[in-house]
Amino acid sequence: MTVNKGVRMIENALYLEKEKTIIVSDLHIGLESSLHNKGVLIPKTQRKELVLAFDKALEAKPTTIVLNGDLKHDFGTISSQEWEDILFFIDYLKKKTQVIVIEGNHDPLLDKVAAKRGLPIHQSWTAGSFFICHGDILLPIPKQARTIIIGHVHPATSITDGVRTEKYKCFLIGKYKGKDLIVLPSFNPLLIGSEDYSLSPYVKGKVKKVVIGQAGEGYAFL
Repeated sequence: MTVNKGVRMIENALYLEKEKTIIVSDLHIGLESSLHNKGVLIPKTQRKELVLAFDKALEAKPTTIVLNGDLKHDFGTISSQEWEDILFFIDYLKKKTQVIVIEGNHDPLLDKVAAKRGLPIHQSWTAGSFFICHGDILLPIPKQARTIIIGHVHPATSITDGVRTEKYKCFLIGKYKGKDLIVLPSFNPLLIGSEDYSLSPYVKGKVKKVVIGQAGEGYAFL
């Protein structure tokens, strides 16, 4: 599904066609073990489901994939699942394409893991006219940027038929200081998301229109 000119939605990822770049946000690797530690018993399927999601996105054959913040989940520690799964996915993706890692608010310790594979941690990344950052803090935007792409918000929207209500991940499309703005949903299958879109300083205004696409994919217009 086309989100904007030259931008396609592939499951919960964005593909910049001219730049041959895939962008995903908010993997929150380690969420599964964090829930287990809190007594929430869920099947250990995160790695398998993320591999399937990445494989779907990589069918576009990108030259670059941008992991746009919150690659890990725990703030003040690095769990064994985070060590194992982050290194697994870095190795997995590096075999297929260039990997760019952007720091999110959950990632203050991520550099210790990424250093094991020689990957620097970036505050932002520019691909053509697209400026990519996590979205938790405001950063200087290059003059040539026409579109800002962020994550952080985990946007979702609820659809009801009057009897039953279902919540779906969604993309937010809007404007920030005259530039196009696209907000990605969480790439983690365990995180459906929230309808509180105010968590990022880039997101302003209310949702005016919601469109749900194939297989529950969707996007909301701000």
